[in-house]
Amino acid sequence: MEHMDIRKTAAWQRLSSMMQNGQFLMKKTYISMMPTYPKAPRKSISLQARIQPRHKFNLWLAIQRRLATVDRLQKFGIDIPKDCIFCARDEETFDHFFFTCSHTRTIWGILFKWLGHTRRIGSWQEEVDWINRLAKRKNGRDSVTCYTFAMMIYCIWHLRNSTRCQGARMETEKMYREIAMHIHIKGRKLAN
Repeated sequence: MEHMDIRKTAAWQRLSSMMQNGQFLMKKTYISMMPTYPKAPRKSISLQARIQPRHKFNLWLAIQRRLATVDRLQKFGIDIPKDCIFCARDEETFDHFFFTCSHTRTIWGILFKWLGHTRRIGSWQEEVDWINRLAKRKNGRDSVTCYTFAMMIYCIWHLRNSTRCQGARMETEKMYREIAMHIHIKGRKLAN
């Protein structure tokens, strides 16, 4: 009998939470019935207004770990050489590619120093978490860092695909120049 009273009490508490000043509110009932989903991880990066759509989409795929790295392709039964296209020492997995590979770590390190940052470069997860914290701030330097990060991820992925699929030569110097040029052009547009 006591067990039934507890249920009635819990049900009554739930119903009373849907009332205000003795009146039943349909809006509160509707909201209480809606499922709650966790917040989108790394939402601040995705909402950066200055990032170009193609860079933003590629970054979103990377954050979701949906880029077609060798380990992911092999899960789908696609057989391709396992070696990392950049360092040729380790197997190309997502975690190796971003930023365990010495080549991609060097690329991010050079851009990182160019932007005036001095912290140690960490794993993919550490870098994304750090960029997400920067994206929440509303100052110019942090916005430029977020934009550069998104563009770098796009350029690294594009360079990887053109090297792996089309046999193109790796031209990292060209990539640095392209990123720097885009940053300067974007800065000039913002200044005007």
